[in-house]
Amino acid sequence: MKPPVPPRADQPFDAVCFGYNSCDILCLMNSYPKSNTKTRLNRLIREGGGQAATAAYALQRLGLKTRYVGKFGDTAEGDFARESLVRVGVDVTGCLVAPGTQNQVAVIWIDESNEERTISYIREPGLEIRPEEVDRRAVTAGGVLLVDGHNLPATTQAARWAREMSIPVLLDVERSLAETPPLLDLADYILCDEGFPTAYTGDRNGERALRTIRDRHRTPFVAMTMGPYGSLALVGDEIIHTPAFEVDVVDTTGAGDVWHAGFTAGVAWQWEIEDCLRFAAAASALKCRKLGGRAGIGDRDEVMSFLQSARPKRFPV
Repeated sequence: MKPPVPPRADQPFDAVCFGYNSCDILCLMNSYPKSNTKTRLNRLIREGGGQAATAAYALQRLGLKTRYVGKFGDTAEGDFARESLVRVGVDVTGCLVAPGTQNQVAVIWIDESNEERTISYIREPGLEIRPEEVDRRAVTAGGVLLVDGHNLPATTQAARWAREMSIPVLLDVERSLAETPPLLDLADYILCDEGFPTAYTGDRNGERALRTIRDRHRTPFVAMTMGPYGSLALVGDEIIHTPAFEVDVVDTTGAGDVWHAGFTAGVAWQWEIEDCLRFAAAASALKCRKLGGRAGIGDRDEVMSFLQSARPKRFPV
């Protein structure tokens, strides 16, 4: 079946992504440091992160002309986060800069002896985007609009403008907050992680929870990612389970963001929904081959080639 809400044609960009960005610092060590000691790092890796920004990066890699709209801090980390997008061709002309504000930074501490990780981060209040700061022309310049579930008043404003212009809104949501329902009302495609449907509806049955979200917000498409178990989507009244694919997993950081990008790309290309979901699963699987949220992201040819021989994950009954 075709995507229930098609992209808007003849737009300057194929997709616009609105939301968070980050500078991620990965610290790899043999074991976590003990208090009042010095611990040698095996490697230090720096790369761009953030839900919407990583999705924009992935969409550009997949061949879509993409714009990212968000707010950077006026620090070296903000410059790095911006440059990480510009380097692959993402347009950032609609972005804001917060004066005197540290850009979001996430430090990921990785214990290589057991592959465990701990994340610490900083996000200052000045990075929040207010509704009056949103540039309507910037966020409505794409055939589709992909937003994350942050900056909720501003994100709701952007989604409302997109709906007014018949631009489909894809929502990456993982938190249930008081301001979340109005944004869900405006989403044509609700894309959530495994925990959101239960947290939002109180129903532990995933399929029933998806149906509740659909009925409550009258959205034609609701899906949740389930890590190694793939994804579960509700299209109209049809449930579609798409398995994850076998791959040598090194790091799952950012896998959900890339899944959202892969699905968004399929919608922008007006593929059948089943193909959108398979493509998203393949793009996400390929990302997991390398350390970090972006290093393993493939281009369209790589993902299509992988799909030709990809094997779905199987689990004991």
